Amino acid sequence: MSRDSHGELVVLNEKAAAAKAHATGGRRRALLYGAIAALLLIVALALGLGLGLGLGLKHHHDSTAPASTNSSGQSLPSLQPTPQNNFVLDGLAGQPPQTRSYDFVISQVLGAPDGVSKPMLVVNGMYPGPTIEVNQGDRIVVNVTNLLENRTTIHWHGLVRHFDWRCDPWRRRRRLGFARGYNAQSTSSIY
Repeated sequence: MSRDSHGELVVLNEKAAAAKAHATGGRRRALLYGAIAALLLIVALALGLGLGLGLGLKHHHDSTAPASTNSSGQSLPSLQPTPQNNFVLDGLAGQPPQTRSYDFVISQVLGAPDGVSKPMLVVNGMYPGPTIEVNQGDRIVVNVTNLLENRTTIHWHGLVRHFDWRCDPWRRRRRLGFARGYNAQSTSSIY
């Protein structure tokens, strides 16, 4: 190897080292900018969610705040606690078939099951509503009184019933709903 060629190799190696150092610095700078951008995005998202969601929640009841009213301007009653026995089955299994009657009153109350006060539609002043417990072969009679301003319908799931107009008279009136003060009765046999 000659000096010229050795000197040339040294110059080429110095250029390669400088280019590598420049590329490494560029990567570091890009990584730094990316980390700063991600941090700013996380802070902005946290502030946006914290302020946006937090400002709309009422954590304490303000006694000076006006009570909620229905459309006629009447103050709404408060949601009543649901009795614990509403969730306990009474041991009807094995009893002979019989007629079981339930009375439902649909109304509007002021409640906060999730911590935020709001008007709620309830059955018998409870949320969740009453439990219907029947055996196979039972005849069920449900009397419904609508105390709401608007026409209202009601239905439930989980009961296998014979669906003709005599067993489910609400089926034909479902599009119209029950007017305020209307008392309806549904009689069904459980199969």
